[in-house]
Amino acid sequence: MNSPASPVETDDSLHPAVEITDVWRRFTRPKSSPFARTSTVDALADVSLSIPRGSRFGIVGESGSGKTTLMRLIAGLDQATSGTVKVGGTDLTGLREGQLGFLRKSLQIVFQDPMGSLDPRMRVRNIVAEPLQVQGIRDVDAAVATALEQVGLPPDAGRRYPHQFSGGQRQRISIARAIAPEPEILLADEAVSALDVTVRAQILALLESIAMERQLTLIFVSHDLAVVRRVCDQVAVLQNGRLIETGPTESLYRSPQQRYTRELLAAVPTLAKSLAAAGARQSARGAGVTSADSTDEAGSTA
Repeated sequence: MNSPASPVETDDSLHPAVEITDVWRRFTRPKSSPFARTSTVDALADVSLSIPRGSRFGIVGESGSGKTTLMRLIAGLDQATSGTVKVGGTDLTGLREGQLGFLRKSLQIVFQDPMGSLDPRMRVRNIVAEPLQVQGIRDVDAAVATALEQVGLPPDAGRRYPHQFSGGQRQRISIARAIAPEPEILLADEAVSALDVTVRAQILALLESIAMERQLTLIFVSHDLAVVRRVCDQVAVLQNGRLIETGPTESLYRSPQQRYTRELLAAVPTLAKSLAAAGARQSARGAGVTSADSTDEAGSTA
């Protein structure tokens, strides 16, 4: 059996950052008993998508929509059952880990939970330097210092450990680690969902600024359409493994074509909704106090 051919060198500027064509990803369900039939589930079904170079592209959907599976295919962490996934014009189909060196240089990931992705036993300097050393990049100290400065961390941050920072600062460390090797594509997987609202806004602004300054393609995976609207100029909506809608972000917000997209938009928290909910809770508490007082008074009278 012939081994897959090595990636062919191409002019990346002629291709989209990511091109996905007729992709299916099928998983086999574990058997409930030795006598049960084997069954499958389609995490992705006939997905085709093109992500322009230099764009800020959002991939949204609820839990189970297939967005994380799609992210893993783009990052070369999984293989499609059928169809093609191209990054910078290079087809990832059938490539082994040893043949993905070009992808590890051109694409970096910022994960949802920085504490889960940062080694607590390593100092921040070594965490940020690790991908540089793996890729044989020279002048590691200068690259680390530049990355830490760009994400807004103090110069002495490199000497400290992840647990000595707040949640927002740890996510800044993750971003510094991702941008230090100067990738062309930055893939953010629910990168702000674990942060509170104020810190979330700061990290989103930081990601947007870095993408513009470094001319990166930013792919932002999230369940939150409000977050995607803040940073992305284009968006794709997934439901049950299928791509149901895609287009410019503002157009999709103003005139969503699919019912599922309208439902996602209706679920987005707004200031008015938050104030209304707070008012309703306050009214309920007030009604509860009045009712209790009346009961107590009736009991004492009896």
